[in-house]
Amino acid sequence: MSGIGLKDSEGCLSVPALRGMVTRWTAVRVEGFDRVGQRVRFTATAFHARVVQHECDHLDGHVFLDRMHSIETFAFLLEFRSYCAKRTQ
Repeated sequence: MSGIGLKDSEGCLSVPALRGMVTRWTAVRVEGFDRVGQRVRFTATAFHARVVQHECDHLDGHVFLDRMHSIETFAFLLEFRSYCAKRTQ
């Protein structure tokens, strides 16, 4: 993993309609194999990097709740939108 840590809202279909703030790396190097066994290597950046980290967490048995630094930002989506609007004003 590389880049800097960026805190942003995150949600998951495993925990529907809920959101929270999670810090993720802004760039990650990915190495693995595709579905036919061919080696793949690429760098994911920005939102793509967040998605890769989120999905890798699932492979390790974690959900975004495990990455939250504070439960204060954990809310239903409608409440979370209101919270974010207040924080940016």
